[in-house]
Amino acid sequence: MFSIRLKELRQKNNLSQKEFAEMLKVSTGTVGNWEVGLREPDFKMLIKIADIFNVPCDYILDRFDNDAPKRTSVSAIEEEMLSEFRSVGKKLGADGQKAIISIAKILNEKSR
Repeated sequence: MFSIRLKELRQKNNLSQKEFAEMLKVSTGTVGNWEVGLREPDFKMLIKIADIFNVPCDYILDRFDNDAPKRTSVSAIEEEMLSEFRSVGKKLGADGQKAIISIAKILNEKSR
């Protein structure tokens, strides 16, 4: 069931409802309604959710019985970078996150 899978993913990724809602630019109440099964997101939002958790939409819709298959494999260092980005991103907000992405893009361009 979608509501259970969503809550499970959010908690597994150590996100509060508020933090998750901010990432999606929706209200905390919206996330709460999804998690108790009162409402469901539209297709575009479902894709955003899947992207955040790096799982297929089918997994969120509970079409898999086992652990979530990842879309792509990531190395340990990539996992660490993502973890650090999430941690600092929560503190910086949207503008700070965009600034970090811009810096990463500049570094990528200079390394070519």
